[in-house]
Amino acid sequence: MTNHSQPTNIPQGALLQTSPVSQNTLEEMRLPRRGIAVTIDRWASHQVAAYLSSFGIEEFDRNGRPPGFKILSRRILSRQFRSLPYPAPSELPVEQQQPFGQCGSFEFDRALVALVGPCLVGIVYCEWLRFKREETFWGYNLSFVDVHESWRGNRISSALIANLNNEPWLKGRHLCLTSYTELGQERIAHVISRELTSPDFSIKQPWY
Repeated sequence: MTNHSQPTNIPQGALLQTSPVSQNTLEEMRLPRRGIAVTIDRWASHQVAAYLSSFGIEEFDRNGRPPGFKILSRRILSRQFRSLPYPAPSELPVEQQQPFGQCGSFEFDRALVALVGPCLVGIVYCEWLRFKREETFWGYNLSFVDVHESWRGNRISSALIANLNNEPWLKGRHLCLTSYTELGQERIAHVISRELTSPDFSIKQPWY
């Protein structure tokens, strides 16, 4: 069984390694309160699924969440089987085209993760979805932001959201925001409003 214990006593100033399943290091930030480096990486959907699958079933709470997280859950694993099929890209406008089609839309979900050594301490997850609102279109949905309870209050969520501004998979696309829970409205809505500033993609509000 994988050891998922959260490192809290890493020596001050320690240079931490990136995740062994990713070579997409985007930023190294140093936590002001702890002097610990946090690496921000880009993960594909299968890497998030592999992380969740590394837990024993008894380690999840009754809502399918791994220890220390409030939103990240095994629900992501079910997207492999229930996500809508994505059509041939040539049938769609250029801003809705992915490199290939005729597959589950789960293939194009993307996440930015914050890592301390091999341990995941934060995640922002974006699902590739077909939206049916005033118009029908494919785009990314900023599904959730979550930080491990031992690492909250260190601006990790701010760093994850800010890094979305430079992500190539968002360039030229629609990014839809999810309706906030009461807790999300209190803790994360203002962070998204402050940090998500890129002109390279269109941001659609939850009520769009």
